[in-house]
Formats: sequence, structure tokens, C-alpha cells
Amino acid sequence: MARARREPFRLDAGEARGAAESGETAPRAHEPEHLVVGHVSKPHGTRGEVFVWPLTDRPEVIFADDAEVLLGGEQGQPGEAPETLRVERSRPFKRGLLIKFDG
Repeated sequence: MARARREPFRLDAGEARGAAESGETAPRAHEPEHLVVGHVSKPHGTRGEVFVWPLTDRPEVIFADDAEVLLGGEQGQPGEAPETLRVERSRPFKRGLLIKFDG
């Protein structure tokens, strides 16, 4: 599965108190560190492309040229040493995307 990397958002107790007093909402403690953004389905053609089912409402941003995603397992977990893939190119194909990753 392709996963987009999210930077962790941390807020200490003092900042949370200040945010609450100012009317801002604090982030949820159970917010995930990574999100599943697509499912790599199968290879396609002879150009090194793979078919990806996008699981995001903005695939043109997530899978834009030079974007980086993490490769996870079948259940979407990044594993102990997740591999970062860089999108070389992507194009719409049927109801998904054909993506060529660097390498």
C-alpha cells in the first residue's frame, strides 16, 4: 500500500491549555501518524508502471510528480523500516492511476 508521510503534530500541556483558553481546538490524541492513500494493485505494461487504486479525494496532489510516499504492507502498516518511494510520473487510467516510481 502506498502511504503518505505525515509529520507528527505534538502539543505539550501548556500549549494545550493556552489553545483551549483562546478557543482553538487541540489535536486528537489518537490521530494516526500515517494515512493509507492508495492500494498498489498490479504491474501494468512494459514501462515499469503499476496500477494504483487511490483511496484519497486528491490523488492528483498525493501522487504528483516527485511526491514521496511510504510503502506499507497488505494491512497498511508501514513496518519497521518502511521504504520511501518517489513518484516519477503518474497518469489517470480507468478508475485509478498508473504510476511509475523511481528506481
